[in-house]
Order: sequence, then structure tokens, then C-alpha cells
Amino acid sequence: MKDTDIEVLGSKPKPDNSGKRRTALLVVILVLIAAIVVVLILLLRQNGADAEIVQQDVDNKEESIPVEGSGDIATGQPTADTADFRCIDTIIEGVKIRIFESGNTAVSLAMYNEIDTNPTDVVFATQAANIRADNHNVIGDFVINGEVKVKGCPNDMYRGFCALLADKLIIGKAEKTTFLDSAIIKNGSFYRHCAYVTGGAPEQFDDPKEAIRRALCLKGGKVLVVESVDIVTLSNFAQILHRLNVDNAVGLMGGKNLDEWYRTDSSRTVLYQNPYEPNLNRNYLIFRKK
Repeated sequence: MKDTDIEVLGSKPKPDNSGKRRTALLVVILVLIAAIVVVLILLLRQNGADAEIVQQDVDNKEESIPVEGSGDIATGQPTADTADFRCIDTIIEGVKIRIFESGNTAVSLAMYNEIDTNPTDVVFATQAANIRADNHNVIGDFVINGEVKVKGCPNDMYRGFCALLADKLIIGKAEKTTFLDSAIIKNGSFYRHCAYVTGGAPEQFDDPKEAIRRALCLKGGKVLVVESVDIVTLSNFAQILHRLNVDNAVGLMGGKNLDEWYRTDSSRTVLYQNPYEPNLNRNYLIFRKK
């Protein structure tokens, strides 16, 4: 201490806490910003869950289908062609694709015990909603002729839906939808699967597994069922459907272990046959002659 310094006995210099106060204030501001961001994300997700992008009013407009590649399967020529139904084999983005087009038909959902083994009025049938391997229950909301078989949307993967209401076929994506209530009230049908295309935009998936994929699609009001003959990822299949210019597309049961057939005027062609013992929850999307 210099002689000119003055010492005050019994006291200590006060520390400078301005830096700590600025740090604390900055932390509070960052926490508030993070909270606002979280609230905005939750609101956007809720709005997205409630939003429904659908295509209605099924008719029989003729639409051209783009094809590419070479060889017999790439010609896009129908392998089956009647007034009620067409089956077209083609190649899109290097993947063998089979396209089913309905004509003068009515689309409906049916359980295994509700259809004959060889119905002459059914021009096309394929299995629709997925079934759990452990308890054989249908996955996701499922309604047949107004009867609720299963209630609930299990996860984000199953936000896609198809609703069949009288002469309307509606495809969309929503966790909660009034079309489910309408199916129950108006004796309609409803099932859930992944949404491949919503409002003309392909969906994105993180799952890298490859498999045979199927989808129920609406394109300009026309009903299509599209399946991959080759195995593809979910995202690849969504891109293929986008190349077909479909408006909306919801999944159908994939793989080879399912029942699928079509009928022309002369014969019935079985594409796949389910090797497992049938259960009462096995369900079908069917196209019947009007």
C-alpha cells in the first residue's frame, strides 16, 4: 500500500457482478426464444395433423400414363383390357411396375368371410389394411359398412387413409379426420396405411428396407392400384407414383404373401396367393362390376 492510499477498516471492495448479470440475462433470453420455437413447432404439427388434402368425385376420365425403358414390359400395353378393368405392365425409373385401372366398377372393402373364393362379379381384388403378425388385428382405424373394427392411429406412419362413402372414394392424410366419423355414421368404410403422395407431392420416408409395394391412387378422379413388381424402398415408390402424376396415394398391403387376382371376360388370373391360414381380420379392396 502506498502512503497516499486510504484504507477503510472493516470493509472489502465490492466485486464487479455486471458480467454475471449480463450472462444470466442472456441465458433467460435464450430460454424464452427456445420456448417460443417449441410452441410454434407444436402448433404447426397440430395444424398439419388436422389438415386434410383429399381428392374426391371418382369418375372415368382417360389419362395417359408415362412409360420408359425398352422391352415387352415397358411398352405400356395392357396385359388385360376389358370395359371394367385394365392391367398394364410398364417400367418407371428402372423399376417394373404393374398398374390396375378400374372402369365401370364400384370399389369397396370386404372381410375374408364376406366374399366368395371365385366371385364372377369381382374384376380385381387385393388385400388392403395391414394385419399384425402377433395378434392378427388390423393396424389403425378400420371401419366396414359403418362397423368399427379397430379404433386409433398407431403412429405417424399410418396417418394416410382411404374413406369409402356411398359413391365417393377419398384418399388423404390426417391423424384426425371427419371422414372417419362420416364412415361410421353413413355406413361407409375406412382404413389406414402410409400416405405415399399427398396433394401431388411425394412423401419422404427414413425406412431403407426394400419390398414389393402397393398403393391405391387417385389421378384426375380416376382410380388406380399401382404395385411394384420389383422390390423398392418406401421413398422410391413414392417417387414412382409422383412420376405417374397421381394426386393422392395411400398404401395397400405389400409383399408377396397376400391374395390378389383379377378377372377378364374369359378367365381369372391369380397374381399372388396368401400361404397362411386365413383369419377373420383379413380384408380386401375389391372392384365389382356395376
